[in-house]
Amino acid sequence: SVCVCEREREGERAGMAQREVPRITVALVTPFTPSGGIDEEGLKRQAKWVAAQGVKAVIPGGTTGEFAAMSASERLRVLEITREAMPDAFIFANVSACAVGDALELTRQALSSGTARPDGLLLLPPFYHKPFTPEQGEKGVEMFYRCYLESLS
Repeated sequence: SVCVCEREREGERAGMAQREVPRITVALVTPFTPSGGIDEEGLKRQAKWVAAQGVKAVIPGGTTGEFAAMSASERLRVLEITREAMPDAFIFANVSACAVGDALELTRQALSSGTARPDGLLLLPPFYHKPFTPEQGEKGVEMFYRCYLESLS
């Protein structure tokens, strides 16, 4: 089991809890309209189709790349749409960002999003640039996560 964020449900306490993560997690691709907005109906259809195939866990706006070009409000809307389409699914919020402060803000917004609150978080180490000196190496990645966790509490 993995320590994840437990959605607030009637009769349950919000916060961190041990919960079994389903064995298969699918990263949903965010569909867009020709004008560049989120194709909300397309996302709902995709999420419902994935659920109908037996998938119990998803990462909306996950590791498929488009999240890096989306605003925080768009990323939260994708989370909301997915929760509406898959109310019983285990949903990870991708809070990955190049800066710890941005990742923290995404985390706080996701955790306070009410009915769309995620069951878990996905946080990649900083990407698309080399944020650590050669001397820091793997310790730099550890520093990123420590800073994130210490600032979150």
